[in-house]
Amino acid sequence: MSDQHPLYERERHRAVSSTPWDEQSAREEIRCIVDAVFAARLETGLWPCEIDFPLSLYAGVAGIAWAIDRLTDRGYLDQAPVGLCASQLAVTPELINCPAFFAEFDVPLSHSFYLGETGVYLQAWKETGEPGLLDRLDQLIGANMEHPWMENLWGAPSTMLVASHLYRATGDERFADHLRLGADYLWNRLEPQPQTGCLMWDIEIYGEQTWLTGAGHGYVGNVFPVLRSREILGDDLYRCWTDSIAQTVTRTAQREHGLANWRPSIGKARKGRDSFLVQQCHGAPGFVISLAALYGCGYEDFDQVLREAAELTWQAGPLNKFPGLCHGTPGNGYALLKMYHLTGDELWLQRARQFAVAAIEQRHERSEAGVNASSNLWDGALGLALYLADCLEGKADFPTLDHF
Repeated sequence: MSDQHPLYERERHRAVSSTPWDEQSAREEIRCIVDAVFAARLETGLWPCEIDFPLSLYAGVAGIAWAIDRLTDRGYLDQAPVGLCASQLAVTPELINCPAFFAEFDVPLSHSFYLGETGVYLQAWKETGEPGLLDRLDQLIGANMEHPWMENLWGAPSTMLVASHLYRATGDERFADHLRLGADYLWNRLEPQPQTGCLMWDIEIYGEQTWLTGAGHGYVGNVFPVLRSREILGDDLYRCWTDSIAQTVTRTAQREHGLANWRPSIGKARKGRDSFLVQQCHGAPGFVISLAALYGCGYEDFDQVLREAAELTWQAGPLNKFPGLCHGTPGNGYALLKMYHLTGDELWLQRARQFAVAAIEQRHERSEAGVNASSNLWDGALGLALYLADCLEGKADFPTLDHF
């Protein structure tokens, strides 16, 4: 068989495991992951953090606390380990931010949901209910509204998601206002992409500028918080958004033989990022996960292309990376769980569970090779633990995105 495929690179993937899914093995794996996470904890109360954001939701204590809370609430742990809470740690600029990283860019980067203050304070508020934290989050979301990088890791869409979580939790109109302002900000900056004519954003990030597509930094990540805001935006404005989204997604898809994928960008690519990827952050899985709310809303070609994207995710197979959420097998598996919920077809749940088996095997292979797993939520072992729990229960809520 040729190593070439028109819509993905075979060498980035591996075959689906032939080992059958086993519920008891999945439960034991969750417990083993949690034990390993706490064995790796430092005396400071932090964990080793490869990307220098030790308190963050993506890679630090806030995300670890969130994951442990979820696993405990759902009965996979007897009780949360004492002294874990993000709110018990001193929240200082030195811990939240990485000055060496930020110094490269003449833009504010500290408010990010994933890597900055808002994710940490949101988890701390969840733990304590402290009203002053809501005031602080209100300020931070407002300060990030016109961030020059219109993308989902650092810019306004990142903190719009925080506003969405807070509005759903509290009903506080301050956070509904942030969502309305954010949606207006994004809508007014849409412009036709030259090659396709589709309304998109010419996104600047890390000194480069291009028409990014995916859930990590691009179009799909930007519209995700908008799709969560129907009751806030009203039916007419929401319909304008969904008409535009459905058209852009279907017209920019690359489709072959019942499969669909999207390059990370249209036109000029970011340096070294011109290949088709099949990940949550870039490519078909992220489209399925982020756009699921639009499925079944009367856009038949959109529904078809989302099914084709899920089928590509399955046919490409598990990723040859550590089994994490952002760019690993569990993250891709959530696209299969989403399609199970959207269609009711048990085949998608079976497929998601086979991805889970492959992810367990990947974790064991790395451990046997002496490669220590990261403890964090988004690209570490706790993301796998949550994916296993969702495969056990047949749920499809992507961690920290669909709920908080």
